[in-house]
Amino acid sequence: MRDLKLIIAQIAAKDWTDIDSKRVAMTVDILRRNLTSAVHMGCLSVTDTNEELRVLDNFNTQEGVPDFPVAVGESSISSNTTDFCDDDEEQRLQLEANVALGKVKQGLSVCGCKCSVCFWRCVMEKGHGDRHSCMGSHLCTENCSYCTREGDSLSLCGDLAGHEGNHNCKRKNHTCGQSCYLYETSSNCNEKCSLWPGQPGQHKCDSPQHMCNRKCSLPSCINPCVVAIESNHKAHQCNEKYCPTKCTINGCSSSFQSSTILEQGFIIKKPLQEVTI
Repeated sequence: MRDLKLIIAQIAAKDWTDIDSKRVAMTVDILRRNLTSAVHMGCLSVTDTNEELRVLDNFNTQEGVPDFPVAVGESSISSNTTDFCDDDEEQRLQLEANVALGKVKQGLSVCGCKCSVCFWRCVMEKGHGDRHSCMGSHLCTENCSYCTREGDSLSLCGDLAGHEGNHNCKRKNHTCGQSCYLYETSSNCNEKCSLWPGQPGQHKCDSPQHMCNRKCSLPSCINPCVVAIESNHKAHQCNEKYCPTKCTINGCSSSFQSSTILEQGFIIKKPLQEVTI
């Protein structure tokens, strides 16, 4: 029907040029106008057959949430441009779609750094400028492991949420209780010694591996280093794998999409892909 309307319009205008180029331009224009709807609604239709395509029919999936709208947008482009995938207009549309979908995926990605208060992961938007927060109570809700083992009345754990090792109510002298010898130098230290009272040796908490608490070596990054303290490292690297700096091109607010590697104190940026226009 759309092609018939286009033919009638060309006849009325006495335009005898090739219809294919105008058909491609019309299809690309329709896709441009409906790409946002396809991402937001979670479904789309093939323009030639009106067959509805769905990426997510239920929530029983192991795929990451940010991948769904991106997959919908990519399906919207590929399903409707199979007849002219090598056309210049289609290539420009693909570049525009990649930029738009990249912003959507970035907006749906969570931070994943350690919460500033407890040991859970930050659930705020990736690249946020505020303190890391798990948005929870930051308190462990499990019962004390020692009280359970000894058959005493159960008490809730007195440690922070997400800690490693045994749960300790800290109301009884289950453990030593002195400060761990790595408390001031580690970002994931559980603070109190978990050894038996009076046990010889250094005071050590029940964290199996202590991570460095120095700030990441990458300029403008405030995240703590996640390299183990016992590892001899000069460059401090957080858990973020990509450069957090915004693109410097005027009008673009996207993050610079390059992988960042810290080696021997030097920052090495490796672009993910090169785009030729």
